[in-house]
Amino acid sequence: MKTITKLMLYLCLYGVFLSTQAQQINEKTFQGLKLRNLGPAFTSGRIADIAIHPKNENVWYVAVGSGG
Repeated sequence: MKTITKLMLYLCLYGVFLSTQAQQINEKTFQGLKLRNLGPAFTSGRIADIAIHPKNENVWYVAVGSGG
């Protein structure tokens, strides 16, 4: 069972390695793209303030400016 698990892990890692080797960025890929507006868009959920607990960086206090 351990051998099969290791084999599957190695095959997955090998596949990831091969897929990253095949991807190359070429200038011609992006030549046809132009900046454009995607709006008008409804933007909601505006954040008014963020405070992080001074002793525990995993505790965040986020104030939002949405009514309701």
